Amino acid sequence: KQTQPKAWMFLLKVNAKTRRLMRHWEDLMADIQLVGDAPSIAPNPKTYKQNRHDQALLAMLLHASLVDTGLCSTYRGARPKSPDWAPKLHPVYGIDGLRGRMGTFPDVAYL
Repeated sequence: KQTQPKAWMFLLKVNAKTRRLMRHWEDLMADIQLVGDAPSIAPNPKTYKQNRHDQALLAMLLHASLVDTGLCSTYRGARPKSPDWAPKLHPVYGIDGLRGRMGTFPDVAYL
């Protein structure tokens, strides 16, 4: 099973990088074309349940900043890559030096 960042619960250390991440996310969430539920041009697969627009945008922002969310671990090695290929920080949404950690945190009290 793939792990996707959860938009309903996460922790941030407040600093310039995380503030920038939140500004990007807020701006993208304000775009109705990205978060609306208008019917798609292409049909959804049979396994489709619902779109979590907020989670999808958060995951894309984290990927733009090269934060390892574990999403691609299933596909690592599935496709041969050129030896000179390397992921690059996105020129608009990438935040240099942004770090993250995904997982379960048993010592955190859930309210």
